[in-house]
Amino acid sequence: MHQLKISKIWRRALVVVILKPEKPLGDPKSYRPISLLCVPFKILYRLIYARVETLTDPLLPKEQAGFQHGRSVVHQVTLLTQDIEDSFSAKKKAGSVFVDLTAAYDTVWHRGLICKLLRLLPDRHMVHMIMEMISNRSFTLTTGNGQRLRFCTPALNKKAI
Repeated sequence: MHQLKISKIWRRALVVVILKPEKPLGDPKSYRPISLLCVPFKILYRLIYARVETLTDPLLPKEQAGFQHGRSVVHQVTLLTQDIEDSFSAKKKAGSVFVDLTAAYDTVWHRGLICKLLRLLPDRHMVHMIMEMISNRSFTLTTGNGQRLRFCTPALNKKAI
């Protein structure tokens, strides 16, 4: 089997932090991180996304806005508001759960993701490429005083695919 390798430089992001308006300088939560990715990596991501989007979109619930074309937080707020109004009209209770998926790519169970992708996508090479893209990435954070910090995500277990 041909081994797919994505260049390390493609998987390297430069993270620049920007101070949020009217927030204290000393609090790490006062900063918004912006990841600057390599252009070829972004092109590869969009090519893959265009191929798998038609397969994944029908599987995602209407309540999910993330990873859905043309959906945003505005849609979520509209759906929640409508659910509350419908419950109020029907004299029923309404509830909601909010889940923060911060750094979802870095905390996802890779073996489980591989299994799901293999069931969903007909092309084993495509699954391997996706997993190669989300694993073994590195980030360089540049602070306001010019200090550079380096972070890496775990490498992909090749035997899993």
